[in-house]
Amino acid sequence: MTRVIPFYSGSSGNCLLVEHGGEKLLIDAGMSCKCITEALRQVDVEIAELSGIFVTHEHSDHIKGLRIITKKFGIPVFATEPVARYLLSKDHIFGDTPVHILEDVLDLSTMRLHPFKTSHDSVGSVGFRISTDNGREIGIATDLGRVTDEVHAALCGCGLVVLESNYDQRMLECGPYPYMLKRRIMSARGHLSNDDCALELERLIGSGCTQFILAHLSKENNLPDLAFQSAVSYLEGREMREGRDYSLHIAPRSFAGRQFVLGEPERVLTGQGLVV
Repeated sequence: MTRVIPFYSGSSGNCLLVEHGGEKLLIDAGMSCKCITEALRQVDVEIAELSGIFVTHEHSDHIKGLRIITKKFGIPVFATEPVARYLLSKDHIFGDTPVHILEDVLDLSTMRLHPFKTSHDSVGSVGFRISTDNGREIGIATDLGRVTDEVHAALCGCGLVVLESNYDQRMLECGPYPYMLKRRIMSARGHLSNDDCALELERLIGSGCTQFILAHLSKENNLPDLAFQSAVSYLEGREMREGRDYSLHIAPRSFAGRQFVLGEPERVLTGQGLVV
């Protein structure tokens, strides 16, 4: 069984669990140690069982709980070389906690993890393609101002894709953010809009992807229903129907019991999330 559980998603904090074959990978630690520990326990995982914390980049909403977690539990940290150097220089990783540099493909006992570069204003931002030993493929790409050829290639063919749908263009333009912040968000090194997300969903469905989780929604410049409907409406115009050609879900701002379990058969479990 493979579980993908987005515990927290958005500018206030990001944290996601991928579990398969006894291995448990935490993607980012953007909430407090207490919040992450409690969320893990809700799905019967103890934080000390984690195989590692895989950091996409160094922004605070992705590393907030990292120092306390490494201090209390010494869980290994995996990051690109510039991100690891930043985390160590700023004392975000405690003491002699093992730090592993992500360069190319990383083979674990039951999963293979392939980091790929994302376009974001970070010292070394990445997404991940995770392959399980039973042939499942999971793509994770948030915090990207645009979908580069490298990002698209890394996500193609994944059974489940976690993709950013950060902001609605009109809400951002008419909202209270300062002009320079709006420009940063809309830039090629900022975040992905609902419209650009929908365009990529179309391409990914064409490549064989069937399940999607929209993630990293802005609290101020987006709404879950708006992100969902923007994608569904666009795809319906391309004769791609939700529930027939693909399934679409929204990652919660804070954990609300949603689990995505990759396997068969397809059915909905009340209070437990989606089994696919």
